Amino acid sequence: MKFIRLLILLSIFVSTASAQKLDIVKKITSLTQKQKTPLKPVSANLENVEYPFPVHYLDLNLQNQDLKMAYMDVPAKKPNGDIVLLMHGKNFCSAYWKKTATDLSKAGYRVIMADQIGFGKSSKPQQLYYSFQLLAQNTRELLDSLEVKSVIVLGHSMGGMLATRFTLMYPDLVKKLILENPIGLEDYKLTVPFQTIDENYKKELKQTYERLKDYEQTNYYGDHWKPEYDEWLNILAGMTLNADYPRIAWNAALTSEMIYMQPVCYEFEKIAVPTLLIIGQRDRTALVNLKTPPEAKSLLGNYTELGKLTAKKIPNSQLVEINNVGHLPHIEAYPKFIAPLLSFLKSEIKSQEEKIAEEKITKKKETEKREKIKLIKPKTKAKEQNKEEKAEKTKGKKEEAKETENAEKTENTEDKAKDKEEGKETEKLESSEKAEEKSQETENVKEVQTIGKSEKAEQKIKAKKKDKKIEKIEETKDKAKEEDKEPENKESSEKTEEKPQETDNVKEVKTIGKSEKAEQKIKAKKKGKKVETVEETKKSEEETKDKETEKSE
Repeated sequence: MKFIRLLILLSIFVSTASAQKLDIVKKITSLTQKQKTPLKPVSANLENVEYPFPVHYLDLNLQNQDLKMAYMDVPAKKPNGDIVLLMHGKNFCSAYWKKTATDLSKAGYRVIMADQIGFGKSSKPQQLYYSFQLLAQNTRELLDSLEVKSVIVLGHSMGGMLATRFTLMYPDLVKKLILENPIGLEDYKLTVPFQTIDENYKKELKQTYERLKDYEQTNYYGDHWKPEYDEWLNILAGMTLNADYPRIAWNAALTSEMIYMQPVCYEFEKIAVPTLLIIGQRDRTALVNLKTPPEAKSLLGNYTELGKLTAKKIPNSQLVEINNVGHLPHIEAYPKFIAPLLSFLKSEIKSQEEKIAEEKITKKKETEKREKIKLIKPKTKAKEQNKEEKAEKTKGKKEEAKETENAEKTENTEDKAKDKEEGKETEKLESSEKAEEKSQETENVKEVQTIGKSEKAEQKIKAKKKDKKIEKIEETKDKAKEEDKEPENKESSEKTEEKPQETDNVKEVKTIGKSEKAEQKIKAKKKGKKVETVEETKKSEEETKDKETEKSE
């Protein structure tokens, strides 16, 4: 019975293995039809992939597992004493640093490149709790094994997050930091919905050459694909054709969880070493999943803004922006990448003796400055006091002058206002006086006219009386003539009687004329007194009127 059971198990294993092989063969045939060069299956630890430099291994025991960490150690051709540590991204291995490591070695730098656990030629554990702290600690063990005490760290993509954590954990070990289009410049948890490791794993199992190329072409290279990009895509896509790919996909899901749950963007302010940011401006890379809404995707991975914000957060940092370049400047636009990198590396590369000498010189200069300051301080204080006093005096004078000017201005304005008011009042008085004078003149004229009218009326009455008296006198004369016809004796007696009567009548007429003239003179005097109150302009008119009245008399 046992033998039969073993046969059954063997048949099941063979059938499943053959089914997986058939699936792999189908993938290979479909890819070879779409590519000019056929895609070859890549083993789980890249045993069939040739690296540009000799590969070494560091034995590690992590979470009760014996694992191996692959690395390359490239010596400098003309050593300058500095070591550069290169850290790769999530979809890459340390081999893609080939050209960068070659040029750095020529420039005098020793270069160390490690494949982190779960990537490249390093072990792919079946189960492991990934964290950036764990990967940083593994890297520190590697440097300790190589007796390296100081490094310049350069990290790309996910390697930028690891380089940041390594710098924060070991600040005494890191001399400088370079970040090339690092992911994690933003907290993906704020906009990307949570996805479990199992969901991530299912997504990774569906990866194909076409999907991977479409993702890289869109996010890394701005829809401009070049044949030299196939070298690094074929390694990643070739692992999907491996029978051991489920284990590779599981590790990919675990590291995605690490990136999502362990942001470093809140700790950039704590970086104390000189830092260079090299940012391709066309990059739109971000950690997204199927649950991420389109509007959130459009906001993520804006490296044009993220680079500037990160440069402001890191105290001693420089930002190099490379236009029209995507996620991999050292692959897509190598000359634009290597030039700022070398200038940054060479800017502060000095030996220990030079540093000690510079420190001594700076200390001497500082002490000299302090002594000069001590000597200069009292003089400067006195000068400052004099200056302050002069300034206060000048300010006081200026203020007084301004006050006097303002007072004069106010006085002038007040005087002007008063003058205006007085002018208005005088004008009003003059106008009122003129009106009164006119009214008085009109009244005087009216009075004169009334007086003239009354005088004329009186003159008429007097004239009538005079005429009546004259008529009586004439009547008496007529009677006397008639009486003359009587006898002469009577005439003599009557003549004697008539003469005194005539004399009486004549006297009466004369007296009447004299009295009338006297009255006229009295009235003229009264009239003259009234006319004297009228203005000089009216005197001529009144005099003419007086003359007319006198003529009428």
